[in-house]
Amino acid sequence: MSLAIIEKACERLRKQLSSDERVTVQNSANIDDVRRAISQIENHLAASQSLRNLDRLTPFLDAIDRLTKPIDILCNGTPFMPFAWAPLKLILLTAQHHVHAFDKLLSAYGSIGLALPRLARYGETFPDNRQFQQLLAYLYGDIIEFHTQAFRLIRKPGWKTFFSSGWGRFEHKFDALLQSITQTSELIDKETISLDISLAHEWRQRSSEHAAKQEKRMEFEQREAVLRWLEVGDSKSYQEDKLELLRSHCCEGTSQWLTKTQEIRAWLRTGKGHSVTWFRGKPGSGKSVLCSQLIFFLRSDPNRNCLFFFCDFHTKGYAVAAQILRSLCIQMVDLAPELTSFIYDECVMSRSNPSGSCLKAIVPKLMTAFQDIRIIIDGIDEVSSSQHREIIQTLASLGEIQMNCKILFASQNIPTIFSSLKSKPQLKLGEKALSIEKDIDLIVTASLQELSDRHGGGIPESILARIKKSIQARAEGMFLWVYLILEIVKGEGSVDDLQTSIESLPEDLAGAYNKILTNITRNSSANSISKQRRVFGWMMFARGNQPLQKHELRLAMTLHSECCVVNKETKPFPNALDICHPFVENGPRGSVVFIHSTVPKFLLDPKFGPVIDPIQCHRDISMASMGQILQGIYLLLEQTGPSQYYHQTGHGLHALLPYAIEYWAEHLLDYLDMVPDIDFFGQSPVIRKLLELCDEHNRILSSRGPDMAQHVSNYTPSKENHRLERLKCFPAAFNLLHCFIEVRQTANTTKLQPPSNPDPTLF
Repeated sequence: MSLAIIEKACERLRKQLSSDERVTVQNSANIDDVRRAISQIENHLAASQSLRNLDRLTPFLDAIDRLTKPIDILCNGTPFMPFAWAPLKLILLTAQHHVHAFDKLLSAYGSIGLALPRLARYGETFPDNRQFQQLLAYLYGDIIEFHTQAFRLIRKPGWKTFFSSGWGRFEHKFDALLQSITQTSELIDKETISLDISLAHEWRQRSSEHAAKQEKRMEFEQREAVLRWLEVGDSKSYQEDKLELLRSHCCEGTSQWLTKTQEIRAWLRTGKGHSVTWFRGKPGSGKSVLCSQLIFFLRSDPNRNCLFFFCDFHTKGYAVAAQILRSLCIQMVDLAPELTSFIYDECVMSRSNPSGSCLKAIVPKLMTAFQDIRIIIDGIDEVSSSQHREIIQTLASLGEIQMNCKILFASQNIPTIFSSLKSKPQLKLGEKALSIEKDIDLIVTASLQELSDRHGGGIPESILARIKKSIQARAEGMFLWVYLILEIVKGEGSVDDLQTSIESLPEDLAGAYNKILTNITRNSSANSISKQRRVFGWMMFARGNQPLQKHELRLAMTLHSECCVVNKETKPFPNALDICHPFVENGPRGSVVFIHSTVPKFLLDPKFGPVIDPIQCHRDISMASMGQILQGIYLLLEQTGPSQYYHQTGHGLHALLPYAIEYWAEHLLDYLDMVPDIDFFGQSPVIRKLLELCDEHNRILSSRGPDMAQHVSNYTPSKENHRLERLKCFPAAFNLLHCFIEVRQTANTTKLQPPSNPDPTLF
């Protein structure tokens, strides 16, 4: 058992060593080899006037000298003996030029040396019994374990940057090792082996478990603090879920050509080469799906590290570069958890703000922790053009700073992107027609086979062949167009309808959208069409960083100026959103998203209506939000007891309330800004609903005490809000909105724990 303990410890250390280093360790005859190396290091440091008092190693070297004979007896001819001293030479040679790390290691080895046994009682003869050998094995294992941990700290890429934070993570384990060495040494020196050996294993295990728990607790607390500092919220899981969603869109057997292209092979190659590549294509050409396949290709290689970010319709319209850097930070922390301590020490403890400049400074440092890293940024054309230059410059600079990093931008070719990336290597999807045609052939063949099977083989092969040929001839590399055409084909009710569809295929995405919408409208009631338009409006103009959930949209499609309350009879069925297919699809985490960024553009295109009216959308959203809040207030006023609360909330009748409370004021002000000639004296449904909300809000506050209602009605804003000027003719509404907005802005700005009851409103 004693030899097994030593063998396991040596094997863990051996895994940290290169093949040459293993040979060096095995060829180290005795500790004099280490002493000579220390002397050489000392001379070198003296020549550079940076002596570090290497005498601190003397207790360790002397102790190993004392232990040589008993350990040699224990090892009994096995090749484990040199592992006690030889690793010290390698560690010192690596760390000698990093002052902080060198000092920490010298002090640690000095402490270990002082804790090792004196062996004064034994002279030249050592007990030849199992208990003594067991204690020696524990001692030897602890020494080698420290060597192993020291190697881990100084062997990772960028270790000089991360040594301090890494040592902080290791301190609990080091304290436990030192305590174990001290207690084992005391047992050996006091010759109380026979009495205490039975307890040695127990306290060693308890000490190790306690250190591990302390380390895990510290890691958890630091990670939570770092996540709060980065303000990532749900964006991390959203990005991962979006990646999975895009991957699911990939038909089996397609996209395999991507990693074989000259451009991507050059981008994947480590070492020299261009740090930035532009992957460009027209709308609907499959860029995002191809990016998802490239990410999973990189993830399949354990030696590769891939970071990514998908910009989309829900990406914030400002400071996008900072959003991306935050996401990259947390992805790097997931890949290398030890980076948590570094961010915690550098940023959280220093109370730095997670500003763009701070993130630009910290991200390159984090990247040094990796031998090789690739970054994929997709869809920058979907964010404001005013952001393009900063996004590209910020991320491209990472590849210029770090030799181990290459970046791939995927986007449409638009002027604000072209101006920044025109000089970079480009992968143009338009030039990969042959590969794309093969992918489209696979997709169309699989879809038409499914269509034929659904109809029991009743569709003639000649018709299916004509459909396939027509789609292939007109696809022009647009996977999205192919998908939409196949959706149109699936919706036809007869062979004759299929033939008609073949003869009148729309030429572009907008034409395909319009044909699908026309088909839906033809077979739907006016009420259903209105609900569909409301869903589109909510999806386009909803606030927040995440898409709306299914249960929220189902409620939202029911609420409008004529219906502001939901009950069990008016609550939509679970499949109510099907009327919006195929314009929308299931998104990440139970959400609903547009199938492509071109859908919102189509819905607002005057050439096709437009399909939705922004003013009407903002009106419906304002009415629905205030209606949900009022429905919640009415529930409080009814005082029907907990059972009624549980009944209504359990049936999802207040599912939109969290969103409504958060954003009702913003939607209301957006609507008022868009309608300058609104009737403020009773005729506008929105104004009537606002005044109703104010009355009921004041009523419930008054029922809780006159001071609460008075606080809102007498509220004095600390600064003017010009957007509220038009509501001054309604003092109650003006004060309520001003109070609500100002309290929210203060809370969002300070990010501090608010005082008790800081918000006088019920929101």
